[in-house]
Formats: sequence, structure tokens, C-alpha cells
Amino acid sequence: MTEVHALFVGRQFRTEVWVADKVIEELHDSAPGKFAAKLEYFATAGFVRFEAKIGQPIKHEWDGVYRVGLHKSRFRLIGFYEDDRKACFIGVDAFTKGKQKLSVPERARIDKVAAVKAGASWRKVSDG
Repeated sequence: MTEVHALFVGRQFRTEVWVADKVIEELHDSAPGKFAAKLEYFATAGFVRFEAKIGQPIKHEWDGVYRVGLHKSRFRLIGFYEDDRKACFIGVDAFTKGKQKLSVPERARIDKVAAVKAGASWRKVSDG
């Protein structure tokens, strides 16, 4: 069971963002500051606004799994929407890509996130 914690939650966010501990660690270690600030901006405006066109920072990978990235960065947040309303994003994994294209191990990590989604093996944990 993957536990996710509130990162950007509240009325001011069109898309709430909940993340696993692994994501929090990667954000702190690999992508401090700029990525988190941009992620908050995406959450405030709504993720859907940033996934419609090619070249946008939020992209569907496969099996309902999305990646969030910045244009000049190889850091990726991997997750899925809680439901079809796309009002809540569940971030399960994060990593910095080694090269432009996804490697076999990186694709396997995305497959693991897809398995979490398919098996509904995650839950929100209130930290308050």
C-alpha cells in the first residue's frame, strides 16, 4: 500500500497534489525550489491546463500514468489522477532521467506506478 501525503491541498488549488514519501525525498534532494514552485503553479491553475498540447509540462505516458516535468530539466514526477474529474493528482514516484529518452529501468518505474493505479493500492494519509 502506497501512502500519499498532502503537498498542495486546499480551495486555492484546482488540482490537489498528494505525494508519496519517495517523491518528497526526491523533490528535496534532486529538484529543490524551482520544480516545487512550478508544481504549485500548475496545481493552482489546474494540471489539465498544462497537458493539452505537445510540449506541455504534463504528459500522459501510458495506462493512465502522467509525468510532470519542466522544459529544461530531466526531473520527472510520475503519478495519476484520482478519478476522471482530474481534480486530484497522486504522485507516486519521481526521478531524474539519465538521458533524453526513458531507459528500461525508468519505464519499469512508470509501470510500477501504473500497477499502483490499477490495483488502487494507495491511500491518502492525513498528517494533521
